[in-house]
Amino acid sequence: MRNTGKIFAIVKKTGWAMVGTAAALSLKAHYSLARAEDLTWILSPMAWLVQILTGQNFYFDPTEGYVSHALGVVIAPACAGVNFMIAVFCMSYFSGIFKQTGTGAAIRWLAGCAITSYVSTIIANSIRIHLSIVLITHDIHMGWLTPMRVHRISGILIYFFFLNLVYHIILKNFFSSLFCADDNAPARNTTGRYFANHSGGARQSQWFWPLFWYWGISLAVPFLNGARAANPAGFAEHSLTVGFVSLSLCAGYVFLNRFCHNKRILVYEPRDTDH
Repeated sequence: MRNTGKIFAIVKKTGWAMVGTAAALSLKAHYSLARAEDLTWILSPMAWLVQILTGQNFYFDPTEGYVSHALGVVIAPACAGVNFMIAVFCMSYFSGIFKQTGTGAAIRWLAGCAITSYVSTIIANSIRIHLSIVLITHDIHMGWLTPMRVHRISGILIYFFFLNLVYHIILKNFFSSLFCADDNAPARNTTGRYFANHSGGARQSQWFWPLFWYWGISLAVPFLNGARAANPAGFAEHSLTVGFVSLSLCAGYVFLNRFCHNKRILVYEPRDTDH
């Protein structure tokens, strides 16, 4: 009976993993063939936010996207950020789907990850587009830092930051539930103290998994699609830029984490003498 239960659990988890994979692949297939009019579900709210941020009107052109003649900007399908949405969805979904118990919980998790990836993509991409407009308007570039390279670096910074932000929120939620559960409560010592954030490996995963999914979507997928063969020099520069900027952010996070946690954080259990 135990073996049967384990086999059923493995099959169930595999099935939910296939559901998430199918959802990500379907979205990727839709995006690869979509025109501007097919992407209004994500371009329209982004254009609305950018319009608020810039104070300039955008109108919809079915052949191009959302256009602002005053700014000389087009929010085209290439600017939709769907690849980032796929990265957020995959990272969120696979970080928690195997912890869900029951079909209802798994369905809620699937829906929650879809909504989270959609909303975070609209916010992150709107900020990225607005920043790009500011950089172009103020002509911020010099020498090797051409407008295209500045645009690429700013995009990597924003996307990777938001990817880490989403994952950090997910981890906090899981850690809170684990902390409150009796079976998974942190070890208690004889002085009545609980050690918080006791897992160094868990802290490291706060940047590892966002990095894994970001590299997978921004580097591995284009590589498999033939981007390297089509433009070896361009793909090499893109890969080096993505790797350098994202790893620099990770190094900064690790440094700040060690600086801020040079001593263990203790959460004290209230005692009668504390009142």
